[in-house]
Amino acid sequence: LEVTVIVCVAPVVEEVIFRGYLFASVCRAVPGWLAQLVVAALFGLAHGLEHALPIGVLSLVFGYLRGRSGALSPSMLVHALHNGLTVAAVVCWPGLLDLLYAR
Repeated sequence: LEVTVIVCVAPVVEEVIFRGYLFASVCRAVPGWLAQLVVAALFGLAHGLEHALPIGVLSLVFGYLRGRSGALSPSMLVHALHNGLTVAAVVCWPGLLDLLYAR
């Protein structure tokens, strides 16, 4: 159940919130490129201060996909793929997450 949430549910929910609602809302106040940076920073911070930078950079990739396609499905798919690969890597190599996202 936990893996399903991490790989399937979280990417859909997070993309709808961050690249859907939040991005559109911020775009009303600032240019698109700045909205991407703001949303990426908030997405990174939502995953914890110790992970904010790498997750924020990953968020820029998701934002690029959303902007390029005009749809949320590509960013949802890549987000799910990232989460799935991360879960698989951590299962195969315990401690890898701490190495990748050093605290």
